[in-house]
Amino acid sequence: MKVFKDEEERTFSNLKAIICACQTYSPVPHHLQETKAKIISAAKLIIDTYFSSFTTIDEISDIRTYLFVWLRDLGMLDLYQTVLLESISLMFDLTTSNFRNWTVEDSFPHLIVHLYTRIKSYQVLLNDSVLSEFFANFDHTFRTAYNLANCAVYEYDDVHYISDDAYSLVASVKIDPAQIIKREYFRLSIQKLNVSDVLIEIFHLLDGLAIFKVNSCSLSKFTGSVETVFRSISEGNYEILELGRSLMFPLLRVGDFKICKINDRGAVISFTKANDVKLEIFSLDEASWITQWKRCFQNHVKGAVKDSSFTKTVSKNFKSLDKCNTGLGLIVEENILPEDSTLVSTEQRSPPPSNNGCLLHRSKPLQIPLSSVVRDDFG
Repeated sequence: MKVFKDEEERTFSNLKAIICACQTYSPVPHHLQETKAKIISAAKLIIDTYFSSFTTIDEISDIRTYLFVWLRDLGMLDLYQTVLLESISLMFDLTTSNFRNWTVEDSFPHLIVHLYTRIKSYQVLLNDSVLSEFFANFDHTFRTAYNLANCAVYEYDDVHYISDDAYSLVASVKIDPAQIIKREYFRLSIQKLNVSDVLIEIFHLLDGLAIFKVNSCSLSKFTGSVETVFRSISEGNYEILELGRSLMFPLLRVGDFKICKINDRGAVISFTKANDVKLEIFSLDEASWITQWKRCFQNHVKGAVKDSSFTKTVSKNFKSLDKCNTGLGLIVEENILPEDSTLVSTEQRSPPPSNNGCLLHRSKPLQIPLSSVVRDDFG
């Protein structure tokens, strides 16, 4: 029982840190003020109740009895649920990246993972149907918010111009959703730039190709459980919280690249102004590559006699920009997200370059995990 009580007290210290984070990462946008207030109020009430009832609880020698008194009789379960559920909005709202930032000590994601894990341990001890229902609801809410946010963040702050003598940061116009013909996942390696097996999305536009790095290194539609995400955070694998896409190069137009090699599994291309920089592009969907994308690349090269419009834009010093800045460029109109998008705000961010929120736009929807997509012969 002493070990259990020690773990409980660590949980209350964790709740204090959650309160501190909510108060420190201020101010939050107006639409999240109530969310933050609910978290702080619930966490404070849990802490106050524990210490005001400590004498009674300390007399309990049986853990299950303690939990029934603590969670049900004292009503703490509802408060724990409030803290966890409301935290989702803070973590995945597009305007509050601080709440998914893991670089600071006792980061908000770590604190939420700890609290979630602690409440999960209660379920193991109690096998309570109410807790089971809560975790199912939390998992659904978390995945929905994650997927919506992941498909709404498109960054333009790490765009590089490729030439034989430079790899400079440049400003780039934002992608116009109306110009997207199709999009597809690929793997990209660039030996010259030490880029290896990076998951990307290529957008086929009316006037060129756009190569976006998938920041989370996973397919846009997260289908796993919340425990998968939390386990990654606990183990220090934070890429899963790097939401959205990041444009790697300015839009590739006719004449900007040439094909060095192409087959039924992918292609190797190089920039016309940097022959030694070779992009190895490997398709995750062989059928789609053969029927659509292979021809798309070849058609671009066929028009290479035209003057290249892949012109260098004005270099920018991005060190002075705020971390959350999505880059310089055109602001596109806001698209309609699915009905359950209320958890995620689209203020101060550009909308996703698609017509249906986080759905994957391609010839046939990809609705299975990456591990199922990458077949053995793709090695």
